[in-house]
Amino acid sequence: RVVQCLSIKGLYEWEGWDREFRDVETTSEATLGGALDITHRGWLMVRASFRRSDRTGTGYDAARPAAQVFPVQVPNPQLGGLRKFDMADRVRDRTELIARVTPGSSLPVAASYSITDDSYGESSYGVLENSRRTPALSASYTAASGLTLFADYARDDYTLEQQSRQRTATNDNPANDWASDTQDLVNTYGAGIAGSMFGQKLDVDLTWHRSDGTGETNARALGTPTLALAAGDFPVIVSDLRLVRGSATYHLAERTSLKLEYIYERYDQVDWALDVMAPFMGFVDSGALSATWVGATRPDYRAHIASLSLAYR
Repeated sequence: RVVQCLSIKGLYEWEGWDREFRDVETTSEATLGGALDITHRGWLMVRASFRRSDRTGTGYDAARPAAQVFPVQVPNPQLGGLRKFDMADRVRDRTELIARVTPGSSLPVAASYSITDDSYGESSYGVLENSRRTPALSASYTAASGLTLFADYARDDYTLEQQSRQRTATNDNPANDWASDTQDLVNTYGAGIAGSMFGQKLDVDLTWHRSDGTGETNARALGTPTLALAAGDFPVIVSDLRLVRGSATYHLAERTSLKLEYIYERYDQVDWALDVMAPFMGFVDSGALSATWVGATRPDYRAHIASLSLAYR
């Protein structure tokens, strides 16, 4: 602690993995970081932090899994410069800012913003870069009657850049390389009210949450293709999840309570890759006449859940 309202912290972490039947035998990741905290008279707290993680692997070899499983060497179709993102060398930077202000005990407000950037500098193909931006805000108000109102909002902005190549057994030309950029956006909202009535005999709680998201992928050729490339913009994926929860808890005695709760959940999604899926795909793809797809769909749904419980503590 530098002064009474200011403190500085340092961080070092190390993580190692030993792997079998994977493209690398071991990975090692070292993390160095620090944080700065500012507090003032109990009503203000600000924290700024930064972490850098550096992950490296030993001798990336895409043929290793097959060599460990099959006694006879089999051809490996993987691109020479491709690195799987969970084993590839990676540098990750994470910056976070958090602020909490409580001008009065009945009105706390909190805000945060985090940035995560991943760079795969040794990868020529596969995931090359990805980043995440997450701002969030929450506030609540407690009235003199003990009733509490609260609301929150968060936004998740995720981007991903990757590169690959369209190939055949006789055509492995870099002119057929393609790249894609993906962006996923998710907005999450919430609000509610909670409190006690009748001299603390009855607790009531009503909350509402909604999370709506979009996913967009744009692909493009990087050269003058010698094959018919399928690289192009994909349809936008849309999802919407809503949740309403209400409960009332009546305290029968000091240690006994009766609770009634109702939950309504609704989910809607438009996904070009999943909307066509069915347990039997023979009507869509003649090559799938002998296959049954279990768990291939994620249909829209409406759910009503009601419960009554008796608790003794």
